[in-house]
Amino acid sequence: MNKIAELEALPNQADLNVSDRSGPDIERLGNDLWIINGPKERYLGLDLPTRMTIVRIKRQLWIHSPIPLTDKIIRFMNSIGDPAFIIAPNKLHHLSLLKFRVNYPIKTRLKASSH
Repeated sequence: MNKIAELEALPNQADLNVSDRSGPDIERLGNDLWIINGPKERYLGLDLPTRMTIVRIKRQLWIHSPIPLTDKIIRFMNSIGDPAFIIAPNKLHHLSLLKFRVNYPIKTRLKASSH
C-alpha cells in the first residue's frame, strides 16, 4: 500500500479523541500517540492509578502498560490499527495481560522478569 492510501485508510483526526460515558477517556497526544487512564488497582494496600500508552507505527500498535480492556478500548484499537507489541514493564503492569492474550493473539509480549 502506498503512503497516500495508508493515510486515507486511517480514521479521521477528529475521531481519534474518544470521550464518552461508556468507558475510560482516550486522550490523543500526537498523530500516533494516545493515553488511556484506567481504573485504580489495589497493590500493597494502596490504590494506584493506571495508564496505558498506545503508539501507532504504520498500522501496528505498540501498547505499554496494558489496563483492563473494555469494549470501548477494543473498538478504538481496532479502528486505528492492529496490536503488535504489548509491554508490561513491571509486576504490577501484567495484571491485564490475560484479556489482551484472549482478544489479540499477539506473538510479541514483553514483561518484567519474575526476579
